[in-house]
This record gives sequence, C-alpha cells and structure tokens, in this order.
Amino acid sequence: NEADLRNIKERYPDMDEDIEEEVEEIEEEEFEDDSKDEINPKLDKAIMFLGIGAGVIILIILLYLGGSALGLFKFGGGDSSSSSAATSQSGRLEMIDLKGKSLDEAKKLLKEMEIGIKQTGEEESDKYPEGYIISQSIEPGEYIEKNTTVNVVVSSGATSISIPNVVGLEEQAAVNKINDFKLKAVRDYKYSDSVDTGLVISQSPNADGKAKEGDTVSIVISRGAETKKVTVPNVCGKSQADAKAAIEAAGLVVGSVTESYSDSYDKGVVCKQSVASGGKVNEGTSVNITISKGKEQAAPAPETPKNEDQQPQQQQQPAQQ
Repeated sequence: NEADLRNIKERYPDMDEDIEEEVEEIEEEEFEDDSKDEINPKLDKAIMFLGIGAGVIILIILLYLGGSALGLFKFGGGDSSSSSAATSQSGRLEMIDLKGKSLDEAKKLLKEMEIGIKQTGEEESDKYPEGYIISQSIEPGEYIEKNTTVNVVVSSGATSISIPNVVGLEEQAAVNKINDFKLKAVRDYKYSDSVDTGLVISQSPNADGKAKEGDTVSIVISRGAETKKVTVPNVCGKSQADAKAAIEAAGLVVGSVTESYSDSYDKGVVCKQSVASGGKVNEGTSVNITISKGKEQAAPAPETPKNEDQQPQQQQQPAQQ
C-alpha cells in the first residue's frame, strides 16, 4: 500500500525507478491475489444457511438423547415379541403372536403398542396351561391401527374327565376303574358296621364330577365292623341271673349253661366259666358257664344178696354135729 511504499522510499532515497517499478508490480500482484481470495456473496449465504441447519440438527439430536435418558420417548420394550411389531408407511402396526403367552404378559406387550386386549371366553386345552392364550381375533402379521382391541380366548386347563362311580366295588376293582379313566387312586381305610370288609365306602370327588387327567380320586375302604376288646368279668360264685347280667354288661354273650358238682361252690351258683376272668377278648365273645350242683354225695355200699339154699344147710350142720 501507499504507506509501505512511502517507508521504502524513505529508507532507500537513491532507489532507481526500476526498483520502484518492481515494487509497484509486486503491489499489484498482491492486490490481485487479495481480490481472488474474496468470497462470493451467494456462497457466503449458502454457508450461513448450512451452518444454521447443522445447528438445528445438532440441537434436535441433543434433545432426543436427553429425552430418552429421562424416559420421555418410548418406542416399545426390549421384548423380542413386541419389537417384531413393525410400523408401515401408513402408520399401521403389525400384530404380534399372543398364543402361548399369559394374559398379563399379553396386556403388557400390547399396552406398549397402544393396542387394547379383551378376554372373550375360556376353552379347555391340552396344549396350553390354564390362564394362557389359545387364540386371538387378529392373527399375527396383520396390520392394524393404534387403539384397536384384540379379543382373546384363554385356556381353562386340560380337557376334563367325568369321574367314575366306584362305591361298593372291591378295593382292587375300584383302583383299576379309576386308572382306566387316567386318574390316580388314593386309598384310606375305616371301620364300618354296614359295609363289608374290602368294599369301597365312599369316594371324593363324587361320581359324575369333573377332573383333569392325572388328578387324584380318594376312596375309603371298609375294614369291617370295628373289633373292640373288653375285659372278661369274674362270675364264679354268682347266681346264674347275676352272672348273665355281668357278662352282658361287659359286652359279652352268655353261651351254654351246664351243671356240675362242685366241692368249692354251693349249689345254684356259677362254679366254672369258659373264659378266664381278667383277660381281654373281642366284644361279643361268648362265655359258657357251669352251675354248681353242690357236693357230690357218697354212694351207699351195696347189700349182700341172701342164698336161701345155703342158709338152711348152714343151720343144719351144727345140728348134725
């Protein structure tokens, strides 16, 4: 510039015109280079708009990252089933497969997709456990709008079986019949005064009720009448009437009644019993008693028979002597 040229001339007053011309040429070249470096006004505006756009994009990205960290933006859970729900270009959602999922699990997945769910019934199923979905009104892969409600049918468990009647059957026959219905028998035993030993008194659940394969049926088997042990009373020395009353009071039965002589017991009282007193016997056992006839009297000596033929001879012999 002019100031630089002035400084050069002041420092070199004897500079010839050639040097001055060279300096001027250098000056012109630098001016042309500066002109070339100037930015086109249109390009400058484009750069400015691009910078503003980049700033807006960066701001949006920062807002999204911050909102995701705070849980403000939800785009489905991490479950593989819900992630399979695709959104088409029209904004519709691809239905997921709910079969084999529990009702609570299905509700959670569909809530994230903004789809409703309604249980419309129950059906028996040998494939799906009780409480799990066996069918759905909208098949997997179909596209639906948000807020659509899906109707589902839930399993009520395995196919039910009618329980057979085994009351009155013998124990093993009852067990076999229960097993034929793919059920299990559980046995218990009780005394019964009305049902013979070895027969089924009762069952639970009752006949014609419903059960599932593998369920148990409890049966009660009769042991017959309960045998009660009682103590045999001592009736020796008692009259027949008193002895009978004592035996029956103990839960026993008077059996046969006989008579016999006895040196120990007076006539008319019991002198002997068939079951020893103090022992334990089954209730209802018979006890035979013997009534004393008193002491047996000694038999009189037999008389010597008289010989009429000899007696006169004996009387006559002394006379002859």
